[in-house]
Amino acid sequence: MLITDLDGRLVWKFDNPTGRDHPDSGPLGVRWMPNNQILATFGTGEVGVIDVATKTWVWKTSGYNSDWFQSPYDAEILPDGNLAVAMRYNEGGRIDVYDRSTGKVVWRHLLSNAHSVRYRTAAQSYQSNDPTLLVGGWGAVRDVAYRPNGGKQVTWSAATEFTHDAIVVENDLVLTTEGYYIQKINRLGGQIWRRSTPDEHRRIALSPYGGYIYTVGEGDRIELRDTGGNLSRQWSLVTDGSKLDYPYGVQVISYAG
Repeated sequence: MLITDLDGRLVWKFDNPTGRDHPDSGPLGVRWMPNNQILATFGTGEVGVIDVATKTWVWKTSGYNSDWFQSPYDAEILPDGNLAVAMRYNEGGRIDVYDRSTGKVVWRHLLSNAHSVRYRTAAQSYQSNDPTLLVGGWGAVRDVAYRPNGGKQVTWSAATEFTHDAIVVENDLVLTTEGYYIQKINRLGGQIWRRSTPDEHRRIALSPYGGYIYTVGEGDRIELRDTGGNLSRQWSLVTDGSKLDYPYGVQVISYAG
């Protein structure tokens, strides 16, 4: 796991957080948390919070009640303290919300090869009076109402192909990564633009200077693109001399180091 500036200057590094000697032990999803902590998910099943200063786990789990996470690609701690996890292989793909104190499933949505989950408040959500979870996977990106006491209807959906990430941007438009192309769509599912890419793009973050930041897994690089999807610049080398190796999760944060 790395913290860098937008040009690749290394600020912080944590080698092999899981301690596993396994090809899938790299981080897939990252979320910046209060008190300089990182919520991270790993291909080997771990989901938890890491303290940046001490490089230690605050807490972690690999599943609840003997239902183990299979490739948890993304996670988010919700305002009520529950944990949302997007799992690629459990039941062919699902997003679960768990009560972290008991492990009870309080919400579930099935989606083929689920890769991403992002919480949206009721005020942010598209045509919904409830908070929603924006979820992405093979074949669809959706807003699904989040009410732990019952109800999880789909409030918006658009057909996609191989969504690895989905994020709402300006004017309530949606960006998705679809493997060998990236796109911006409107809420009617219409394509604003599509950009083919030689390597598979994975995750998206908003640049503080406008535009978007993409991780390119197989291309081992970070790309900065404008709001029209055009490539502005890219980098793959970190200032400690190492080269990015299959970058996946990404988030822009404020961290002094």
